[in-house]
Amino acid sequence: MIWIIGTGGMAVDYVSVLSYLKITDFKVVGRGEESAAIFKSKTNISPLTGGLKKVLQESEVYPEFAIVAVGVEALEEVVVTLLTSGCKKILLEKPGAITTQGLNRIKEIADKHSSEVYIAYNRRFYSSVMELKKRILEELPLRSFQFEFTEWSHRIKDVKKPDIVKENWFIANSTHVVDLAFYLGGSPIIMNSLISGESGWHKPGSIFTGSGKSESGALFSYIADWEAPGRWGVEINTSKSKYILRPLEKLFRQEIGSLSSVEVEIDYSEEMTMKPGLLRQVKAFLGESKNNDLCTLDSHIKNFYWYEKMVQQTNEN
Repeated sequence: MIWIIGTGGMAVDYVSVLSYLKITDFKVVGRGEESAAIFKSKTNISPLTGGLKKVLQESEVYPEFAIVAVGVEALEEVVVTLLTSGCKKILLEKPGAITTQGLNRIKEIADKHSSEVYIAYNRRFYSSVMELKKRILEELPLRSFQFEFTEWSHRIKDVKKPDIVKENWFIANSTHVVDLAFYLGGSPIIMNSLISGESGWHKPGSIFTGSGKSESGALFSYIADWEAPGRWGVEINTSKSKYILRPLEKLFRQEIGSLSSVEVEIDYSEEMTMKPGLLRQVKAFLGESKNNDLCTLDSHIKNFYWYEKMVQQTNEN
């Protein structure tokens, strides 16, 4: 039995994937009646309401698998509740928790109950990313990489989200890009970071830059200016090619001696009707594929040290 916790947009996307896989043995758990009604109008499925703890108390069967797709501010408490109820395998929407302390708490409880927790960074499973990973292995060594995680502050400042989510927007959202860059290029072994700028809703700042060296031996750099134009992107350099993910859903290649980049031909048919990457991620989680690229809780905690370093340096104004 699979339980989906949450009734927002991501939960709708997960139901689409399970339906595509012809999996019917699942429940959806939400809180309020209004959000449940909206969810039913989109999926024709009636969620159980009243919150996870209430549903667990009233249930005769506990979930073996769970997909947690609630708001960022509620992720930690929901996964802890699932773990203490005996759930053995959980796909937890990013970032899992907004602090290292929260992630370590989850790990301690998961270890105590011999449960597995994975963080749902679905961009690892994009067709573009999977093709790039294959090409990196064919062209080793990876020499260097760079990435940008610029956010559109002019839009985000008016988004209706809890203050704690906006204040931690880098952790809550930008780490989609950073996780992807470190997944492809290797986690840092050394990194220097600088922060500048001011933002009324994101306390750490609005301009981020840094550089370092990864476990693969590659040097890397990053930039993001949330008060200037920009977009997410990752660039990978081998001795033969520069590969560009910008947008992340597409892959471009620039050859040695060329000034132009050409889009790599990729079969995107699996992503035409569902949120990109989600189908492969769910299949990996359910053990229906040989893909082992899920973000483990241990690796997420390891990278989280660097995430916090990227937004906790003394401002250089």
